[in-house]
Amino acid sequence: MVVKRLECLELTKDYGNVTCSLNLKNRTTSYVQVDYVPFFDIYPLIKITLNYRFTVYRKFLIDVTEDFCAFMKGKKSAPVVSILWESLNAAGNLKTGCPHKKGEHYYVKDYVIDEKKFPPAMPTGDYRIDITIINNVDKVQMLTVQMFVLIQRKPEADITWN
Repeated sequence: MVVKRLECLELTKDYGNVTCSLNLKNRTTSYVQVDYVPFFDIYPLIKITLNYRFTVYRKFLIDVTEDFCAFMKGKKSAPVVSILWESLNAAGNLKTGCPHKKGEHYYVKDYVIDEKKFPPAMPTGDYRIDITIINNVDKVQMLTVQMFVLIQRKPEADITWN
């Protein structure tokens, strides 16, 4: 699984400053960087969508929205949120509580997608993972991070039976 491209779509510039970058370590490993500074306190909803490219990208298997503040207080969430949170939290400072405070710098640095967290039978091809931040107060979509990912077939195991 390789992140080929990263895009940050600032849907509303009135909510904060955001920057995104993708740093290639080698042909199979990419590091994702996202920095965000809100202009006022944000109570985020997090929407995660997995899209598969047929001729165009279409939703595929995952489309969940979670209240981040409730999640931080221990509310049970969709498994995909918990799985993604483990790796994002390790690569950033998102676990600073809720709301996200005005002027505070939030980041994810050197994030690498852990392909072991994906089902082994994922079809090969091009995917787009969308992570959208929505302000829970006024329901305005503030930011979408899109990761364009390639899943390739792994070589067959060489099993010798005696």
